Amino acid sequence: MGKMKFVLMILAICSIIENANAQNEYAPKISFKDIVESQVGVVKKVMDLNKEVSELKTALAKLQEQQEKTYAKLSAIEQDLKQKTKTSNSKSIKSAVSVPSSYQNLIEQAKSWAK
Repeated sequence: MGKMKFVLMILAICSIIENANAQNEYAPKISFKDIVESQVGVVKKVMDLNKEVSELKTALAKLQEQQEKTYAKLSAIEQDLKQKTKTSNSKSIKSAVSVPSSYQNLIEQAKSWAK
């Protein structure tokens, strides 16, 4: 009976040691170098995105500037038309000045943008 207990204890100890070794074999090994390399990749992506954002900001600023200039021109045309209609008869000014409908549409669009 004593020999049986001894053999069972040896088998139990061997299985525990084997199980511990097996767990260590399959544990993922992440080194400091791996962590640093992944962070460097993230930093590079962020820098690239910052460059793209700055390019988009400059493009947007240019577009806004062009829109403001266009709106100013359209407003000037509208003011000019209003002055001409005030100084003359409505019948004579309508026959003398013919504003294309495309300009009228542009003026209306510019008004809506400004709002």
